Amino acid sequence: FYGTSVFHCPYCDGWEARETPMAVLGKLKNAVALSAALKTWSGNVTLLTNGEKRLQPRDQQVVDARGIRVVTSKVHRLEGSKGRLERIILKSSPPLDCRALFISYGYDQHSDLARQLGCAFTSKGVARTNKFQYAGAPGVYVAGDASKDMQMVIVAAAEGAKAGVAINMALQQE
Repeated sequence: FYGTSVFHCPYCDGWEARETPMAVLGKLKNAVALSAALKTWSGNVTLLTNGEKRLQPRDQQVVDARGIRVVTSKVHRLEGSKGRLERIILKSSPPLDCRALFISYGYDQHSDLARQLGCAFTSKGVARTNKFQYAGAPGVYVAGDASKDMQMVIVAAAEGAKAGVAINMALQQE
């Protein structure tokens, strides 16, 4: 179902799924924020905690204030036809009618290359860059998921273009 009715970015796919039953599955802090954001596109948003029984008080306030249903049962499987999600089967709750599932588990860098090259990192664990994507280590420019905190292809492409111009200008000065 990924790419047709299971997604990770509401800004990329929320509009196409608008006004349908939606659910969010992920790490609670991330999933609560994503659930709240999806209320822009649907009045029917369910937060799936996948077995977590309690939300933090602040998170509970968010879901209560926005009318987000919370289901604590573990997800068993997804069902649908022709690549389209129709329902989420839960371990200990009735099936959930759902046309779009958004997944939010956060992002972690799995490569140590930037650290090996001497780059500094932000508190979010990505390489610290200037406005031209220079990462502070000689000759190292970083773009995309390894820099900043917005994982979107269009942002990565723009960062790559800025880095490319900056690299070219640095090479011209040599």
